[in-house]
Amino acid sequence: MKKNRITLLFVILFVVLLGCNDNHNLSDQNLTGINTLSYTDVVFYSEKDTVLVSTYSGRISKRIKNQDDEKLVIQLNDEVYSLQFLKSKNAVIASTLNSGVLIIDVSSGLISKQLKTNKNAWINSIKLSNDDSYLLGFDTKGNNYIWDLNNGYQKLDLTKALAKSYIRHSDKFGALYFQKSNKYVKWNINNRKIEKEYSVDGKLTDIDDNGDLLLLNFNEFQIFGLESDSIIYKRKHPYYIYKFQNGDTLHDPYHLKLTDALFGKSKIYTSSLDQSIRVWNKTDGRLIDEWYTHNGTISALDIADNQKQMVSVDLKGKIKFWNLD
Repeated sequence: MKKNRITLLFVILFVVLLGCNDNHNLSDQNLTGINTLSYTDVVFYSEKDTVLVSTYSGRISKRIKNQDDEKLVIQLNDEVYSLQFLKSKNAVIASTLNSGVLIIDVSSGLISKQLKTNKNAWINSIKLSNDDSYLLGFDTKGNNYIWDLNNGYQKLDLTKALAKSYIRHSDKFGALYFQKSNKYVKWNINNRKIEKEYSVDGKLTDIDDNGDLLLLNFNEFQIFGLESDSIIYKRKHPYYIYKFQNGDTLHDPYHLKLTDALFGKSKIYTSSLDQSIRVWNKTDGRLIDEWYTHNGTISALDIADNQKQMVSVDLKGKIKFWNLD
């Protein structure tokens, strides 16, 4: 057992180092030499079974459940970090290292629009507002971008109204959420006023229909309740699952960094550098299931609009579809 634990320590160290490749706050050093198969992001293209995926090597493709082959949409001479799907235009939106943000027609594979970012800066994660009216993100130098998709992709300037803040998300009512000095600011984009401030920190990854916030703080996720105006609970992946070749598993209480987290109908789904997905009861934070069929760091999750299916991708190029109850 002692030998197994020493081996496990080396494995965990390797996984952490590999996971660090997911940190894009680098200079001009390209990451395409790491693994051309590494998936950086995934978004649903339809209600089920079909998604769009991206890689560090600039490939954006369509993947269909139970089909091994990809259908190439476009091969960019650039690194792709984040995707969104604009259904009204059948377009995939891609955040890149050197080309800014690209609007790409999925059917033709042609770039219809290029949205530029500041020089030597790029956006790691882009988001669409729930009504697909605005495209959101902030770059590696802290500059916010809010493009109005219904007004010629005009960029809104919020420098004075929300100085030293970072756009993270939007809710179903169209309010935008900015992270600022250990708190979040809820901003009404229609009247350009602050609606509320929340005393909570972390990376905001999702907002449910009740307005509750799901946030990541390194190896921990937390739920901030709208009604209680406080943190409801915090949780970590309780252990690292080491998988032996004979199928046996070993659990050790190492809490590695979480990579993504999403709300389902009644559950929460979290992924980690430990290569697993954990399923939690949304109400009380009870761990109810764990999925560990990935063999690489899980880089992204997405849930279909009808919340009946989830997809996960990893840095070894593996994709998994999960039917949700």
